[in-house]
Amino acid sequence: MPNREAILRNIKVGDIFHAESPNGASMPCQALTITDRTIEAQRMFMRDEILRFDRTTRLEQGKKGGAWKTVIPLPDDMARLILRVYMISNVYQRPDGTTFLKDKEETAPAKIDSVAPLPDDIRDVLLKLDHRNRTSTVSGSAKLSEPEKRTLIFIQHHFRNNQI
Repeated sequence: MPNREAILRNIKVGDIFHAESPNGASMPCQALTITDRTIEAQRMFMRDEILRFDRTTRLEQGKKGGAWKTVIPLPDDMARLILRVYMISNVYQRPDGTTFLKDKEETAPAKIDSVAPLPDDIRDVLLKLDHRNRTSTVSGSAKLSEPEKRTLIFIQHHFRNNQI
């Protein structure tokens, strides 16, 4: 079996992999840039969340000491459908009922835990869902189709059963 560092070295730009945050939140990511030392990735379903991981340790870099800030306002249906699936603990509600994410200081970094390739049909649905989620602000845009629901369930089991 190849070692973890060799597995991480095989990640290419555009690949989808999985990381887990210290609080257990699921973090599907798509590789944006790769250097000898780091993998920079877009956290899927999050507009402004770019993560950087060390290619040797699998650990996220640059999280400690970050200030609290609102990252993204979320349509109510998005908060209910996708965010609960991914157990995101930094979801808050304002008194007016709007939902938003906060970026907060973490005591430990997230860690890449699976780089298992996805079947093409699952990958295609996931990329379309990610694009729609990050670009649409229309209420109701988060309503999931049956293929999207199956894809989200599939990736949870797929990455959990194929950890490095």
